[in-house]
Amino acid sequence: PSPFTVVNSTTPSKKPHTTPLQSITPSPGLQKKSSSGLSLSPSTAKYGERKGAGTTVQRYTPTSMDKDSANSMFFVDNTKFDIASNAATKSKSNTNVSISFDVPTPSFPYATSNVTKHYKHMFTKTHERAMALDDNLTSLAKAMYEGSGGSDGGLFDNLTPVGVPEVSGNNVQVLGRICNEAHEGRINKTAVMLEGSRDESGGRRVMVDLAAVKEYSLFPGQIVGIEGSCPGGRKIVAKKIMEGEKKPFHQESVRDIMKYNHSTEYKDGEPLRIMSAAGPFTASGDLDFEPLKDLMGMMETIRPDVVILTGPFLSANHDHVKNNMVELEAEDGERSVVTFETLFSEKITGIMEAPFSNTKGKLATKIVLVPSTEDAFHTSVFPQPPYEDRIPGGGKEMKVQGAEGMISGSLGIHYVESAGREGEAEPESRRIYTVSNPATIKINDITIGITSADPLTALGTHETSLNISRMHRLSQHLINQQSYYPLFPAPDGPNNISLDLGQMEKWRMPVTPDILIVPSKLAYFAKEVAGCVVVNSNSLAKGNTGGSYACISVKPVARESLEDKDGDLMQEARAAERTAVEIKKI
Repeated sequence: PSPFTVVNSTTPSKKPHTTPLQSITPSPGLQKKSSSGLSLSPSTAKYGERKGAGTTVQRYTPTSMDKDSANSMFFVDNTKFDIASNAATKSKSNTNVSISFDVPTPSFPYATSNVTKHYKHMFTKTHERAMALDDNLTSLAKAMYEGSGGSDGGLFDNLTPVGVPEVSGNNVQVLGRICNEAHEGRINKTAVMLEGSRDESGGRRVMVDLAAVKEYSLFPGQIVGIEGSCPGGRKIVAKKIMEGEKKPFHQESVRDIMKYNHSTEYKDGEPLRIMSAAGPFTASGDLDFEPLKDLMGMMETIRPDVVILTGPFLSANHDHVKNNMVELEAEDGERSVVTFETLFSEKITGIMEAPFSNTKGKLATKIVLVPSTEDAFHTSVFPQPPYEDRIPGGGKEMKVQGAEGMISGSLGIHYVESAGREGEAEPESRRIYTVSNPATIKINDITIGITSADPLTALGTHETSLNISRMHRLSQHLINQQSYYPLFPAPDGPNNISLDLGQMEKWRMPVTPDILIVPSKLAYFAKEVAGCVVVNSNSLAKGNTGGSYACISVKPVARESLEDKDGDLMQEARAAERTAVEIKKI
């Protein structure tokens, strides 16, 4: 067995896997001891003393949904979803869902947009980076041109290259990328430049005068269309600005929509239930992961269909990580410093494992894990590959004195798959799905976009705007720019992120998602933006106290609206019209 007894955790020994796990329950408001009975550290005690645990802090419901229908999709008494057939009293939760993300299929061709394995990063040559940026510019510019009607009376019916003077006084129409004249710091309205493509404009740049524009929101890297006067070829006086063009939504056949929403194999007329939370998952002063334990306790009680967890799981910015205090306690009481992946395997995986062991394998909830560039144990370049063992097959037992029984090279995710399934010849279904950052996945008929890169904060600190609602415009930038991270260059400082431009196509949106999950340091919110439901649940732990998480319910498409249609007919999910979101305190 593992030589460690994890303090303040419900994690069992990992070899062999026979010890039943303790039940994880939400911490009461004034709890002073952990579930193991040991005294909590001061930071964990502060988490236990938090106020308002379980309260709803924000809700989103479609304007077309009546109040009773919306209320039926939310929690009741903070214990379960208000759907009797999905209540915790059932012997097995009705969570038959299909998750697509890594294998292209006729109904989900977008899997190729996700990173599926580690790649050789940061070796991209300068001309390759330049070509990637130019390809992004020309592809979105083409989409904007075609989306606006092209040359047939569209917005760009008289398109000209950037920097070509028009001495007649007539307006010119140009497409290009926004740049900051100052090259560093926050862009402002007097430092906005427009850069044209290499083929059409030779990469020329012109200044942009915004004095005549009543509304705008601009940031470096943004692809825009501008109409205005440019008599000298060095400055364009803007009259109109078009800020991108969104991708179409995914379409599913009526036959498949009926199958996912109303067949007994899948949801059988019940809403699709998703819980979403983002790291950090532990208080800033300890590595006890009490917020994550409470969330897994809620998962065991509520039994949603899917739980989406976005990193960081073990942040490189955590005080214990920076001070080399990542420790576990051995069975003899002696504390030892361990690797980051060992902590993940012994503690984090054990917490995720507990609900499945407690229910003896009858919990059918699926967990989606999304990495973060802040994770101390994972590749920190964007886009990121999924979590995986360094040593395939569950790692190797270490042959080092004092570390007998320790497994190296594994995150221990396979233990979650086997929890409560002892004696089964073959697992009934997959429980853990590790996906890339960013990721476009499909759960039944709903397309979901996810990234932990926090593009909203980065955009909010590097834009210049006038007369546009902040949260709405920041979210709309992602959709209109068809990108999970449209800002370029990436910012310095605390919001810094390492972009591998050689993989730039991997953070383009292959389709406008029905639901976009973008955890951010900005205030939590859930709202509809351009037909997409955007959810920012903030983080599960905030400093030494608790944060928040999101509960998403997608109402099934009405059966009668599908029965008379041709099964091969393709149609959009229109999820914004049937999705309700509740953001709750942990």
